[in-house]
Amino acid sequence: MNKIERLIDQLELLEFLLENRLNDEQEKFEEDFSKNSFRLLGRLEKIENKL
Repeated sequence: MNKIERLIDQLELLEFLLENRLNDEQEKFEEDFSKNSFRLLGRLEKIENKL
């Protein structure tokens, strides 16, 4: 395998790893966002009930 082929393979591996990392980060963001949204909705309901 020549240097160019090895470089291409390394770039493809890097792309794969970055996509996996991005997917993991997106899933974590969505999970955290969902938790925070429910928490905020609960707080808004408490405020509305006090009014």
